[in-house]
Amino acid sequence: MAIKIIEKTNLTFGEVDDIRDALTMYQIAQHHNVVSLEDYFESKDNIFLCLEYHSEQTLEGYIAQYKNDIEEGRARDLGLKLA
Repeated sequence: MAIKIIEKTNLTFGEVDDIRDALTMYQIAQHHNVVSLEDYFESKDNIFLCLEYHSEQTLEGYIAQYKNDIEEGRARDLGLKLA
């Protein structure tokens, strides 16, 4: 499991409510190309996301590995997987 933290201190009440709504929908959504949100909880200052952990390389790391020079066909395949 991976934990991500969203700081609420610089957000408006409306923004925090929007995040809560998005997290509720995100918990329902299931797709093999999307990391699942297992649960979330809040403290006074933060929202903690409990996410499915993937040890595979991130997209950012993959692109950096090729120094932003990915062949067109491979870029197309990655784009289709993200859609």
